[in-house]
Amino acid sequence: MRNSPANRILKGVTARTSVLSWMITLSTLTIFVTASVPEQKRDLLESLKSKANGIASSLQDGMASAAVNEDYSSVVEQCVHELAADSALEYVVITKNDGFSLIIEKSGWRIGNLDPYWRPAERKPAGGVEFVPLFRQRSFHFATPFDYSSIQWGWIHVGLSLKPYDRSVANIYKRTGVLAILCTCLSLFASVIYAKRLVRPIHRLQTAVQKIADGD
Repeated sequence: MRNSPANRILKGVTARTSVLSWMITLSTLTIFVTASVPEQKRDLLESLKSKANGIASSLQDGMASAAVNEDYSSVVEQCVHELAADSALEYVVITKNDGFSLIIEKSGWRIGNLDPYWRPAERKPAGGVEFVPLFRQRSFHFATPFDYSSIQWGWIHVGLSLKPYDRSVANIYKRTGVLAILCTCLSLFASVIYAKRLVRPIHRLQTAVQKIADGD
């Protein structure tokens, strides 16, 4: 009875039902992970962009007059103050339209004539994760036009450290991976239980038919 063809068929039905249920669960889980992880990373980038924009706006409000009047010592002083106050702020670059730039880092400041990378053709705020050759590092680089009244003076560039962002992304992948493994194991267990319960009435019917066939 145990190794009869009918029993083998029932075991095959149970296995196929378990696998089908598990595959449906895995497909749903894959879609969820694929959609949620990029969305969480976008939220982190938006947070960095919002912070960089706030720093740039604060700098522009405080040093616009000094920059236009070429009081560069005041400009540098305010940038140094911002860098000292925020550990995530790595650099500030103030660039005129002719390329003349004030390059301020935590380690000090200098002047230079920078290439067109620091003077984008389209005058609108933009930011993203980039490798910045001038500083030989990966940063969240944000650039915004530096205007005073009707004067299009130049650009403000802000660089934020990516260490908190990278840690957050690593935590997202870690949490998502642990949850995915847990859900995969639970779904497999639930699929087997569901398949067995689904096949149980068929098994009882098979047993009754066998008894009738045996003359009971």
